[in-house]
Amino acid sequence: MNSNNLNSYLILDSLSDGSKYGLEIIEHISQKTGGQIIMKKPSLYSSLTRMEKKGLISSSYWGDSEIGGKRHYYTITNSGKAELSALVDEYQNQRSEEHTSELQSQSTI
Repeated sequence: MNSNNLNSYLILDSLSDGSKYGLEIIEHISQKTGGQIIMKKPSLYSSLTRMEKKGLISSSYWGDSEIGGKRHYYTITNSGKAELSALVDEYQNQRSEEHTSELQSQSTI
């Protein structure tokens, strides 16, 4: 899975249980990966922009933040849900192929 697909997967997965703003997405990804992936804000926001242009997510301003102004919340769309499902399938197929390849190389030893 390339880095764009990995970012898309992580973000879409984060949004699959409800709308979130940027910092919540970063925190969700960090928690889900046990701290192994900490997405930086520039990567997050460039991914969010790309994904919104593709129609995978939508955004809106809701509520006030503690520091003033409104927060920018992101929501997964139906297209985003379909993309998440496709990314999960791609990952599972990749893992299956890696496992098969590993078993074949072990059997030739």
